[in-house]
Amino acid sequence: MICPKCGGNISVNENCSKCGVTYDKMIDDISHDEMIRLLKRIYELMSQHKNIEIEASLLACELVNSSLLVPVDMHDDHMSVAGVQNFNGKKFIMLFTDSEEYDKCNFNYKPRTNPFYRILELLEDDLDGFVINAGSMQCELSREYLKTYFDVS
Repeated sequence: MICPKCGGNISVNENCSKCGVTYDKMIDDISHDEMIRLLKRIYELMSQHKNIEIEASLLACELVNSSLLVPVDMHDDHMSVAGVQNFNGKKFIMLFTDSEEYDKCNFNYKPRTNPFYRILELLEDDLDGFVINAGSMQCELSREYLKTYFDVS
């Protein structure tokens, strides 16, 4: 992935090829507030059609260490997760950064907090990715994005 500090290459358990910052130091410096800032920045850059590679890389670092709210409806033999379909017919699982964002969508699902690595397990073949904070800024994490930064097929 791209180092957010200098734009060099950085991988898990390796230092940046340019500035030498460690992967652990890079992700330790990112907070929940930083993730919200990055989501807003990515949304802004996407609407302006600018290069968002560094911000996307930073968001991936934050997501790795994050837990998000997932709307879940439990049944006797299975559970269902709240999803949404965009204007292009693509299907996404809804995720939320906090209860304030969750409350903006009115549905009868229960919020369950899950670490992002567990949320990735919910991505079935017929889904196109995730949408974060569907009631406000709607940041889509496409399957292509998830393939780039996470072990997703």
